[in-house]
Amino acid sequence: MVTSPKAVIQRVVQDIFNGQQHELVDEFHDLKCCGSDPAIGNGQTMGTEQFKGLLLTYRQAFPDHTYEILDLLEDGDKVAMRWRVKGTHTGPLGELQPTGKAIEIEGFAICRIADGRIQQVWQQRDHMGLMEQLGQGENKVLIAPMVD
Repeated sequence: MVTSPKAVIQRVVQDIFNGQQHELVDEFHDLKCCGSDPAIGNGQTMGTEQFKGLLLTYRQAFPDHTYEILDLLEDGDKVAMRWRVKGTHTGPLGELQPTGKAIEIEGFAICRIADGRIQQVWQQRDHMGLMEQLGQGENKVLIAPMVD
């Protein structure tokens, strides 16, 4: 079992986000993980099944998407990661039909890890940049918050 907080995040990005091994979500994502993220709502809990659903939503919209870790810092039980994702919008994203456009956005996340599992996440991404690259303007919300 991976227990180093930094190693947990590296495995999640490599094996779950890029490797599409969604069955590993159960190993690395706490059932009651909560956080601050535009995709789930601030301070809301996202269970493992909801997280798998969110992963599937983005994989269907951007089947070729890949994440790159730009910076990864560990301090105690927290890991700060700055990331970049690239992909092509070839599947539906919420109400937005495929545009065929390539996207590249960056974001950051701070994760608290305990017992080898993600317990909390604070995340921001360049949502406005994503919307502009998809030709949607800066204020359109494509995915409703996914909360219990």
